[in-house]
Amino acid sequence: MEVLKRKSNGVSFTNGHGQKKKKKVEYAEEQDVETAYFESEITFHSTVTKMKVSALLNEVTLKESQRHEINQFIDEVSNELKSIPQGKVREFSKMSEWLDKFNIKIPLSYAKMEKSFQFFPPTVIESIGSYTYDGFIVKSSNKLSTIIDLLVEIPRICIHKRDYLNNEYIGKRAIYLCYLAKKLKHSLEFAHLNDTTNNHAVLLVKPKESSTFAIRIILAPEQNSFKEKRFLPTSSNLRWNWFAGDGKEENEPFYPTPNYNSSILFDCRCRETSEYLKKIFSSSKELCNGLKLFKIWLEQRQLSHDFGSFEGGMSAFLLAYLLQTNKLTRQMNSYQVFRIVLVALMENNFLPIDNRSLSNEKPAENIFNNDDCVLTDQSGLLNVFHTLTRANYKRLQYEARISLNSFNDPVIDHFQTLFMTSMKPIYSMDATIQISSIDQYDKLLEGKSTKNQLLMDNLNNKHFLLCQQVLHLLENGLKERISLLCPLPSLVKTYMLYLDEQLHRWKTQTIEQIENFIQQKSNEIRELYQKYYMEINRQYLTIREQTQTANLPGDFPEQLEYLRVYSQLNSFEKRLHLGINSFTTNQLNENIKLDYAHFRELTSKTAIYPWKEMIQKKLPVIISACLPPRKGVNFQPVTKQPCTLKSISSTPIQSHDHSLENASNLSILITRYFDGKRTGYEIDSLFLPDLYLRSPSLSKNDNKTLVCLYKSLLSDENSCQMGHSTIMFSQCEMKYHCLASSTKSNEVLLYNSKLNILVFLQYEDNKYHCLQRLYLQWPLHFSTQLCDIAYNQDTDHYFISTNDFNHLYMLDRKTLSVNDLGCVSDSLPLNRIAFYKSIMYGIVGDHDLVEYLFDEKKLNLKINRKVDLFNSDEILLDITCDQNNLLVVYRNKNEEICLRNFNRYTLDIQLQLYLDPASGLNDNCIRIEPSIYKEKFLYLNSYLQCLKVIDLTDFKNGNIVSMWPINEPVPARTSITFGVIFSDQYDLSVLKGPENETKEAATFRKLWTERSELRRFPDGSILESVVWNVETAKDKRLIWMDATRYLLEIQAGISPTHIEFVYNDQLPSSLLSIPARLFPSYGTGDEQHIYLCREFVELSKQIRTLNNELPLKINNIVGVDETFRYTNVFPPLPSVFLTDLHKIRSIEHTTQALIPRSTSRYAPPFSPSLAILCQLEKTSSNDRDFETLERIKHSKILYYIQLAKLLHQQFHLTCRATTDCVYIEKNHYIYRLVISYHKEIYLIESAAGKKDGLARTIKKTSLSKKLRFDTEYLPKIHAAIYGVSQQFAHYQLVSRLFKRWLSSQLLLHHFESINADLICCYVFLHSAPFEPPKSMLTGFSRVLRLLRDFDWINEPLIINFNHELTKDQVFQMQAQFKTERSSLPALCIMPSVAFHESTKPSVPIMKRVIQLAKEALNYLEINNSESIKFLFRPSLTSYDVIIMLDPLQCPRAYQAIDHVSTEVTYTTRKKASDVNDQQNKLLSVVDYDPAQLLVNELRTTCNEQAEFFHDEFGGLMVCVLWKPSKTTNNGHPNIDYVQIIDQWKLLGSGIIKEIRTFPERWC
Repeated sequence: MEVLKRKSNGVSFTNGHGQKKKKKVEYAEEQDVETAYFESEITFHSTVTKMKVSALLNEVTLKESQRHEINQFIDEVSNELKSIPQGKVREFSKMSEWLDKFNIKIPLSYAKMEKSFQFFPPTVIESIGSYTYDGFIVKSSNKLSTIIDLLVEIPRICIHKRDYLNNEYIGKRAIYLCYLAKKLKHSLEFAHLNDTTNNHAVLLVKPKESSTFAIRIILAPEQNSFKEKRFLPTSSNLRWNWFAGDGKEENEPFYPTPNYNSSILFDCRCRETSEYLKKIFSSSKELCNGLKLFKIWLEQRQLSHDFGSFEGGMSAFLLAYLLQTNKLTRQMNSYQVFRIVLVALMENNFLPIDNRSLSNEKPAENIFNNDDCVLTDQSGLLNVFHTLTRANYKRLQYEARISLNSFNDPVIDHFQTLFMTSMKPIYSMDATIQISSIDQYDKLLEGKSTKNQLLMDNLNNKHFLLCQQVLHLLENGLKERISLLCPLPSLVKTYMLYLDEQLHRWKTQTIEQIENFIQQKSNEIRELYQKYYMEINRQYLTIREQTQTANLPGDFPEQLEYLRVYSQLNSFEKRLHLGINSFTTNQLNENIKLDYAHFRELTSKTAIYPWKEMIQKKLPVIISACLPPRKGVNFQPVTKQPCTLKSISSTPIQSHDHSLENASNLSILITRYFDGKRTGYEIDSLFLPDLYLRSPSLSKNDNKTLVCLYKSLLSDENSCQMGHSTIMFSQCEMKYHCLASSTKSNEVLLYNSKLNILVFLQYEDNKYHCLQRLYLQWPLHFSTQLCDIAYNQDTDHYFISTNDFNHLYMLDRKTLSVNDLGCVSDSLPLNRIAFYKSIMYGIVGDHDLVEYLFDEKKLNLKINRKVDLFNSDEILLDITCDQNNLLVVYRNKNEEICLRNFNRYTLDIQLQLYLDPASGLNDNCIRIEPSIYKEKFLYLNSYLQCLKVIDLTDFKNGNIVSMWPINEPVPARTSITFGVIFSDQYDLSVLKGPENETKEAATFRKLWTERSELRRFPDGSILESVVWNVETAKDKRLIWMDATRYLLEIQAGISPTHIEFVYNDQLPSSLLSIPARLFPSYGTGDEQHIYLCREFVELSKQIRTLNNELPLKINNIVGVDETFRYTNVFPPLPSVFLTDLHKIRSIEHTTQALIPRSTSRYAPPFSPSLAILCQLEKTSSNDRDFETLERIKHSKILYYIQLAKLLHQQFHLTCRATTDCVYIEKNHYIYRLVISYHKEIYLIESAAGKKDGLARTIKKTSLSKKLRFDTEYLPKIHAAIYGVSQQFAHYQLVSRLFKRWLSSQLLLHHFESINADLICCYVFLHSAPFEPPKSMLTGFSRVLRLLRDFDWINEPLIINFNHELTKDQVFQMQAQFKTERSSLPALCIMPSVAFHESTKPSVPIMKRVIQLAKEALNYLEINNSESIKFLFRPSLTSYDVIIMLDPLQCPRAYQAIDHVSTEVTYTTRKKASDVNDQQNKLLSVVDYDPAQLLVNELRTTCNEQAEFFHDEFGGLMVCVLWKPSKTTNNGHPNIDYVQIIDQWKLLGSGIIKEIRTFPERWC
């Protein structure tokens, strides 16, 4: 049944038979049309849609059991609130101090209340909102899936009748909320009522921390406490003298306060509006369901929360308005209600001039002029759209238009796009702008005459005002470049928040389990001890009785010895170990330290330390001294063994002001501290005996001017002078200087290699000055090349690594005993270590990261796993960890210092940061250390003299926080995020303004200041204009960023350092660029594509002029190369270059062409050929030459020779004919022309079907299928793709970036380029619920999302080019797919223009691509576009063999993601006039890429044994996976892998540099 269309869509109102619907008498004409439309619309997949809608509504509706649980909790909370006793009268000035005793902060960001307050319990407590009329939806994606509003009215006795003035009521409301929080015993948090204003707090109450539902307590004054007409927008309820604090009342200005008035009026009318909505929606279940669908639609588009959004009850008020204006009826079903709401959003702007209201009386005009959108409630006094900004409403209309238009596309699943697709900014926006520290810049407010009024009306909320002003500024400045600019939810990483919430829940459950386990084990230990004690005492009493009675048996010595041995072998510790051994799997045995000394009553040391002698024999123990008590006691070394740590000095610190003139005062690290606001560092001096006095003199003012984290003992190695402005010193990190701090004992351990001493520094608790120092001599027979010291807080030990003998030492800080734990690595040095409880991480060599398990009792290490997370070209520098995070600082092959943060348990990447450049850097200059503060780490680069604090908890500062604990103040809002959707002209390089000497021209000049200039245009007009001097399309696409920075800096005074373009095309564009030295005007290849297409058109015209001289006329010339559809990742460069001597020698001359010199070490520059297909005319005049396949083959060769001859004679083109094609070189670009004849496919299939001379039958073969695709289907698909690239400017960029990603993951050959182009076409032609992307990164993200989310097993990817397919045809294609699914490829693409059958990719490759797309999207959603390069670096951990290629034989190395500047990669184009005449007559070297040729040869010869993976765009490695062998020998593959690899070496001689094998992966 045909779906009826609205008149606005340009389709007549017919029922499909040319007859109009009859009008109903009881409705107006307009409503009759809409009713007819929506009655027919529901037939769209009627049965399926109804089922899907019903299932969705059932999913988001609260179950009866949930409602019962919630109602019980509401009753419980209500009873608790009513039972709160009356409070005392307290002054507001003392209220904050009184609440601090209960660990509660008043939730006010601005407070100036002067009156006293007395608490009285509430009398009215009732549920309000959509929960009361079944309009509520459960948000399963949120950590709080259900929030129910509970209205609590403040008794009138608590409120004075004039408390509406000067913020008195708002202050009392906040204090009343604190009283409620003080009484409630549940999990509590404060929250903002909405995300626009920040002075209206509510209280979230959860039964427990892990609950998924909460009650939101909203306070309101008792009814009739205030006169509601006092809160009209034109009234003034704040006094300027009160706000300014001058106390004068003479000539006091009275400013209207619409925002303040609306806030109080909302509370006054909260109960009435809730009852009004409940009355409307309770009468119709379908109306409630329609409201739910609309809320789901809003939630998926992130339109219902954050700054100025369509939040709260606005959706319910909108439906009530449509019901009142007869746009909706109660007889409509939910789907019809939803569709009408979308249409209403398109047709209504709700401007103040429209004056729309739910009241029967028309409100007064011009009273809501300050609001962006206006819809008043049933009283006509409260604007329920007060907080809705115009920008957000424009986006609402924008999304409604896209949703309505999507119904015209028969290919997509409308239900999926409307209700199931989550639209995060990276998919829905072309770019995002985040401005931080916005409150520091109030330049936009300074010039406004109403500044005082705005500040007072918003209670000094500059964030709200500045966000509005910045939004208005960018809309005016970028109006030609953008079609939509709107605020977005703050870019708190939602993925990380979800993980944090999951972690918090797990932590809560784990704590409960641990407490239960400890209690259980404590009981078991007591029982075990009682049994053990009774057993020992029984034998002891027996022996005692015998000794007392002198009745000694003959075997008494044996019994005594038995008791001694029994006590040793059955000590309590051993029994305890045996008793809990079965619980080691939950890791509690190694994490929980049990002190059971109070259970012992035996005094034998052997019973307490049964292995002490054994340990001393096996491990060298050096005991020197014991640490003194915490205060006032000097270190007293105690010598117990001949081999001791010699104590140099032990000194208490009496004064912290040492004179630096004394050479014995040497600088050293003291401590770091955090005072709640900032991280600080303290410097102190170290006093040494005269024995070690060899330091240079220091600056006198060093102690006063330097703030240092690391310093070392100065010696001959450390001879550099310290300057006043120096923050970090390179000499502080010599090769074997290392340091660790003990946060548990508040001490620091430092080692100096020159003096060969250990220094203990102890500090006073909660103070930053050193209290005690101890200097210990490190034994000479131990390794003195200490490379790292790590502190283990769980065992209270220091662990010391060495990189000469690779030994690991354990230093017990209590006994100061040093245990040599042995050699950790046989060959590679042990460089850096990090400890967390019983887990040690070690950097072994430069590339290996190993996780060890440490057994404290046996004092040994064993390898747990090798953490293979880095490429072979990444050098690991330092490592640290805490409870959940593993941080590794490394140097990549681009000479950049980067940090990678992993989850310590799952090893998932959580954060990737660029830290510093690494050029000229010594690896020992890099350190990263943990701190005592959760997830805060300190990074030091002593070479660059910089120190950075890495805070993993808040690496995005200034994010909006909607909820916060009750013991914390209201979080400040300091940032704002905007989403941008570009217009088609966003890359304008010349911005045209108004004509000169007009008012608009003055405004234009004021906006653009010095950048504005008068300019004459070709049409004769003289206009104000702004010009950006750019050359390439790549630079044009980034103009909007420069314009944004300029406007914000000049007009708003915002520093560019506080402007971040989170998602933009700047870095993605570099992935499609080549080095500027190679081709300066290349950009991203856009201009090169256009130039080559023009050259092809000219060549086609030249070839057509030869038709009269050729045997058969050319019917059509099609450029089937991907360059001619603008999707070549790197369009070809000219074939002639200005080469160095070695490159000239890499080419030699023959009589016909230039060829590579076989003896050269270097490969010539790469020049690919561009494929052209010439289709000959279908005529029978000369068919004698085309009767058989053999004749066709010979005729083609003659045709190629004749065509080459004519082109050379008439147009002086360099040509060369071959058996398969003819090469044509024109303007230094080479074309490969292939002829197709229509009978060839028929003859191939006929020959295959011929049997014993009988009649021919047609039989398709692989050759005929390939030929048909290349000559018939491919030209049609190519033309369709070319049309898409002309229709959408960013299609070619997205397709090229996607293919670049596939190739970088070594999968492009296995996926096929044409498949990638078609998938990208789908994203642009069927973009719902989005508009076609106008950003490279956005389009790329949507392609990855399509790969991840599309049901490739059960659905074909139908691409409707030019809207050729009808709904019935689409249905037939889907049915055919399901019928033939078993014979179709894994990636089934059905374009409307031609049949496309491809065997690629295979099922394993398709799964690999989907998994990579999933991981890439997870990374993109939590990182900005600056780190996108990380996605283009493949993981090599799963390959069996890696073949490393010689870079000198890879002519496309400059196209690599991380290309290296070498003499081979950088060349420049040579002018044609300078080229040797002889060389000009010869065909250039074409299609010669030794690396790719080798890979193709390997795929041909070894296809049955292995699969080869290679990045054809500059890849320097070939990765190999062995295929499963069909023949086995006793269960093992019957393949000689070593012999095969030897054959590869022989085949790739001169090209293969190295072959790396991983036999452990071959099983």
